[in-house]
Amino acid sequence: MCRFSKTRMKDYLWKEAVSSRNLEPAVEWMRRRSSIPDCKGVDGVKGKDSAALGIKWYSPGTWVQVGDNTFLVCEACYEDEVLINQFSHYFTPFPNPQSADAVWACDMAMPFVQNEYEAKGKVGDWQGFVEEAKARMGVPPCPKAAHVQAYGRNWYVPKGASDLSFVLCQACFVDQVLHSGEEHRWEPSAQLNNDLARTHTVTCDRGAMFNVSVLFSAAHEKKDFSLFWSGLDKLRREKPCESEGIAGGTWYTLPSRPSNFGVCAACYAGILEPLQVARFFVPMSTSGGEEKLLCCLNLGHPRLSPFFLRVYEMYITLDPRALDVYASEYAAVPACPRDQDVKSRRWYGWGDCTICPECYLDFARNSPLAELMEFRDTFRDESTICEMYSPRMRNLYTECSTSPASPASLQPLLAFSIQRRMVWIETIPKIKMLMFQQRMAFQQQQTANITSSFYKAAGGMEEAMYGSRYTYSAPGVGYGFHNMNYLKGAQYEQQALGHMASVGAPVAIVGELERRWRAVE
Repeated sequence: MCRFSKTRMKDYLWKEAVSSRNLEPAVEWMRRRSSIPDCKGVDGVKGKDSAALGIKWYSPGTWVQVGDNTFLVCEACYEDEVLINQFSHYFTPFPNPQSADAVWACDMAMPFVQNEYEAKGKVGDWQGFVEEAKARMGVPPCPKAAHVQAYGRNWYVPKGASDLSFVLCQACFVDQVLHSGEEHRWEPSAQLNNDLARTHTVTCDRGAMFNVSVLFSAAHEKKDFSLFWSGLDKLRREKPCESEGIAGGTWYTLPSRPSNFGVCAACYAGILEPLQVARFFVPMSTSGGEEKLLCCLNLGHPRLSPFFLRVYEMYITLDPRALDVYASEYAAVPACPRDQDVKSRRWYGWGDCTICPECYLDFARNSPLAELMEFRDTFRDESTICEMYSPRMRNLYTECSTSPASPASLQPLLAFSIQRRMVWIETIPKIKMLMFQQRMAFQQQQTANITSSFYKAAGGMEEAMYGSRYTYSAPGVGYGFHNMNYLKGAQYEQQALGHMASVGAPVAIVGELERRWRAVE
């Protein structure tokens, strides 16, 4: 990560260093900042992970609070953003501890909040910042790829758009458009905010499509929104980058043509061209037909993060070698299945300790034990699990690798792997079965509730139109129902209650099975 680009360094400390010809304050920040964990963004981090990473939290206390939500800033953003102006004296270490499973997110990670903090700081308007920060905290988060009901949210479209081919949620509009100078080119969607709202479901295009997100980022970084609009125009003419894959279309790859590595035309236009690295890619021939290919820069690709980090490195360094080396080794390697058993794959390791290709490449291949493996890229048709994604197993593997008695030292690893696998057999398949039963019971409960509502509504209409001379009853349901529709509604309601009771029953069992598995995982 390039930390020189952080607001405090680029716009404040460095300018002070240049004007005063004194580097010491900037160097001191560099020393301190390099030991602070980077911000985990708006998705947040669990307390147990926060403690392991050493993340500290700051807050202006009750100054900025929406309901029970307190405005929180991680230590990285405190150093990068908060300390740029006189408002920093409002922020103090947050006194309350973060529980292990509580997820806390950094509110300063929202671009709109950063922009408001800097803008209001220049004019000394703390109260103005407080009000704007509260308003931003009250905006529903981006639904990303999920289809959500339009009602209850605000949606924005490019001005003059005749359809809903490109839509932004309120969170993305506030963070990406406000303060950009492009506000005049957008407007609230009359369709989604009014007549279609109660019946229409919609996704946010920036949240659902990674190439749109990169388009916005490139435009902001270069302060040139013509990049965004020209890229968006090209995107509309290409097949969308779907998480299920794309059949046909135009594809690009690296000149070395790594196996299973390809970028679709939409991501070529929305990512590679705006980042000015398209010249490092060449057209890719495909088999055509109906076979679907998954773009390596799609949000659903298991290696999106390492691929894009190297694309971004290419953008900074104008050197494609890091991506080329990684893609050549990993693009054709399936992601580690972790504690899920999979069939018909290639494996490394031993019959009693199987290692997936990803964990072999990441961890096991450079060890002396690699020479002793029975399986070396060996195809196995039967169900198999990977043992080596676990930190505990990796520690054992390392201990065996560094032991003086090399062949004999393999036995502790295999013995523990056998024990671990026996616990897996006794727990994970049962957890899967119970979770499946829960899902089925929940679906049955939902169906019964919907059916109950239908019959109750029909009973109400019948009662209003015709009245009733008799009442109806049934065992286990009760009596006094004015027509059969009311009675059927009550019967289905009883069914729903029964399914609801069964849904919660396995929770304690699943929890105990999970604890047994985690103890050896």
